[in-house]
Amino acid sequence: MLPCLGAADRHIRSTAGTIISVVVQIGGVFGWPELLHILVKCLESNELKHMEGGMDALSKICEDIPQVLDADMPGLTERPINVFLPRLLQLFQSPHASLRKLSLGSVNQYIMLMPEGPNLTTGWLVLITKFYLLVGFIYVYG
Repeated sequence: MLPCLGAADRHIRSTAGTIISVVVQIGGVFGWPELLHILVKCLESNELKHMEGGMDALSKICEDIPQVLDADMPGLTERPINVFLPRLLQLFQSPHASLRKLSLGSVNQYIMLMPEGPNLTTGWLVLITKFYLLVGFIYVYG
């Protein structure tokens, strides 16, 4: 399934993303340890089709089950969302509208889950600032 994330046909990439999200919903990330690594590789790729495929799968996971990536996982030094957020924020400035749209939607899922009041961390404040800067950029430049 993972090689389909880089398929030439966007419909195949989208279907792969949907299947990956469903598998993660059913079995979690623990049973598929290479998934997170592959998604990071896709986002860091120089090939648009790999970036879109990885971002499509990640955005579906973020939309359907955001808590999965925002949880401590055995064997990982940090929560998966802490690995993905910097990459998602970088994609806000992508020249490709599809990547900006998917990354914005993914980050939005975590803003809705964000802690309130004095529990806000510096990371969340930076995230909110970048989010609103992007929204302003989209509003001004379409």
